[in-house]
Parts: sequence; C-alpha cells; structure tokens
Amino acid sequence: MPGLLSQTAFPPVGLAQGLLMRQAEAGRPAPMGLLSPGKLQAKKPPEFLDRIYNPDKYPYIDNGDGTISTHKMAAETDGNGKWFVFPTIQFDGQKLVAYDSNEEAMQNALATGNFLEMPSKEDAISYAQGGYKENSPLLDFNPLIKAKRKR
Repeated sequence: MPGLLSQTAFPPVGLAQGLLMRQAEAGRPAPMGLLSPGKLQAKKPPEFLDRIYNPDKYPYIDNGDGTISTHKMAAETDGNGKWFVFPTIQFDGQKLVAYDSNEEAMQNALATGNFLEMPSKEDAISYAQGGYKENSPLLDFNPLIKAKRKR
C-alpha cells in the first residue's frame, strides 16, 4: 500500500492545533516535540526514519495478500500553515502498532517526537503518498518474496 493520506476534513484549527488545545484544556503540557502551536523544539531524528533506511532490523505487517506494511504515512496540518508527516504504523520498541485513525497516530507521534515538519502542504502530501520510499531500501523490501524464493 503506497501510503495513507487523511481523507477526513481538517478541523478548522487543524489536527495538531486541536490536540494541543485539548492538552492545554486538560491541564497537561504540550506533547514532546512541540513547545507551543507552530514552535518545534530541537529533537533527534524520528524513529520512523531508521525503519525506512534499515527495514530488515524491524518487524513488518503481513497484509495476507503477498504485500507488507511498515509505515503507512499520513500528512496533517496544525492549522497555522505548518504541515507534519508521521507514520500511522509505529514501532513501540517491541512490535508495530497500527493506529485506527490519523488523530491517534498523530497524537502518539507528537508525544514521542516521531514526526517531521514539512515545508509545504504539497511536500507533506507527496512524502506521505510514497515519497518517503524514494531512494530507500523500502522500494524493494518484501521479505515475503525472499522467503518464497528460498523454498
């Protein structure tokens, strides 16, 4: 599956902005990776990048049709013109977790720093729809095919 892009309409203030507002209303601090709406703190590279460039070191999801899933990227806005990309399949240190909604995936990605800010809407959408695979081992990565060849 080439990537996942949100099919839902963005809330008026954007998904990231809405998450931050709910955090503030509940008296909780902003998720790690965001100091306030639109202000990113310096952070280490997101975990999903290592999975892109070293897919053989991580688990994958067998889709049952001969294909696998490793990331399923999404693109969302903060409502202030900033766009973010993040995986909707995330590694929790032991296994992959596939989120049912972009909101849940983004909330966890923001909390763990597992996202990238993109320079534009077009860049975010292009990256989420498969641009993240360009010039990476993911282009040809499918251990199911290798397993069939060995039989």
